[in-house]
Amino acid sequence: MTASDSHHCGGILADAHVHIYRRFSERACFDWAVHNFNRAASRLKLEQPVERVLFLTESADHHWFAGKRHALHEQSSNTPDPYVCISTEEPNSLYFETESSERIWVIAGRQIVSRERLEVLALGLVEPYADGQPLKRILADLRAIDCISVLPWGAGKWTGKRRRLVETVFRDPACADVFLGDSGNRPYFWRYPGFSDQSGQSAPRNLPGSDPLPLNNQERRIGSYGFMLKGPLNSRKPFNDLRRKITEAGAIETFGRQEQLLQFLYSQTAMQLRNH
Repeated sequence: MTASDSHHCGGILADAHVHIYRRFSERACFDWAVHNFNRAASRLKLEQPVERVLFLTESADHHWFAGKRHALHEQSSNTPDPYVCISTEEPNSLYFETESSERIWVIAGRQIVSRERLEVLALGLVEPYADGQPLKRILADLRAIDCISVLPWGAGKWTGKRRRLVETVFRDPACADVFLGDSGNRPYFWRYPGFSDQSGQSAPRNLPGSDPLPLNNQERRIGSYGFMLKGPLNSRKPFNDLRRKITEAGAIETFGRQEQLLQFLYSQTAMQLRNH
């Protein structure tokens, strides 16, 4: 099956940093995404219907998107009822829809760890990309294959030498297409980083996302933090349309809230225990 052409919508709401971990319930991921996007649409007073977009950021050992594409090719069903997976004319986009027309677009993407231990989100990239390459080489490679490159916020990751490296990226005219990625994991009291762009003046544009952690009940956060674009969305080639809209947009409006203090401390402690 192939999606129809673009149609009227009240806007596009997107979460630019989504993980669907093996421990997650897929049904819960979609249900919470619909719930959170609908709540954001209500707060923003958007006219219904809205388009809901999840940008996946899969690490090297995760292949959720490829599994869904393979299942479609084999004409097998491995999606949680009541969601039906439907293909587009692109290799890096799918959508999931219910009988009541609750629809979620899913765009492939990768989370790459550079040699300097900085993360890069390659939105639109299907194939795995080996971790451990220098940051600027990664960004150059992604630019050559028309991905959307994002440097996401991470607790303690933008300090010292790594902060200076990020600053050089945003002041490099060759990296004018690189975005910052604020995170729903950033606690409200932690100031948003004040990097400047290649002109040395304005801040780079921001493509935020929820960035759920591999912990229990983190599915609830998918779709809770992100950005808004004007619609409609081309249903045949949604990633191509989204990339154009993002590139051409001026200021990008965001939605959602950062972590509260206790939840931030709990999540960070749980992740430390998990990694040891």
